[in-house]
Amino acid sequence: MSKNKKTGEIKPLKNRFLRSEKPENLYVTFALYFVMIVMSCLLIFVYLVGMCRVQKSSMNPTLYDGDHLLMLKNPSSFVVGDIITFRAEVDGEEETLIKRVIGVGGDKIVFVERSAGETDVVDIYRKKAGNTKFELMREDYLDGDDPMLKSKVLKPDNKNPGKFAGNVVAWNATEEEREKSALLVDEGRLLVLGDNRNDSIDSRYFGLISADAVSGKMFYRLTKGSILERLLLLIYNKDVI
Repeated sequence: MSKNKKTGEIKPLKNRFLRSEKPENLYVTFALYFVMIVMSCLLIFVYLVGMCRVQKSSMNPTLYDGDHLLMLKNPSSFVVGDIITFRAEVDGEEETLIKRVIGVGGDKIVFVERSAGETDVVDIYRKKAGNTKFELMREDYLDGDDPMLKSKVLKPDNKNPGKFAGNVVAWNATEEEREKSALLVDEGRLLVLGDNRNDSIDSRYFGLISADAVSGKMFYRLTKGSILERLLLLIYNKDVI
């Protein structure tokens, strides 16, 4: 409410905004507009953006346990390399997971096994729709060619049954042999893997996922202990990944 100093008449502030009347106190009016703008931006931000907290080590060395990420909610498009959150069934229960997109609809993927010292590693070759040959995926986020991160990418174990064991070829396989063994990623589906290949439940366990199951796509990792992280923790509930 606002009181006119000359007439003593009290007018609701909303009437002044609707009638574009000249404000009596510019500072109060400026503050009200500022609050309205901030609140509007905040509502839009919260509607479009979510925050999640990483748990465990499946995305090492890119993401670590306790990291907080800002995610674009319900994305509609994906490219290889995107880090996404999605729902998948693990041991009979549906869980929210965070992994990296390795293949999108229309891609053909083949896994090429080779020796790296005393360890066998698996390189991923991808043929994009419309391309004529497979190309090696440059997975720089795996700390270069660290065999400890790539050694069990397709080996069956108690976590990963090795769903793509039939899509593996030797390092000296011909282009024709790669084509015959390639995995075709259907439209609307995604192939996802954790960056820590030796400790990740991913598409090797539950197969390709539907793009409709994706709830978020990472666009920023918050610095631990930063003012921004502390502020956003007051706004968001923690989504545990």
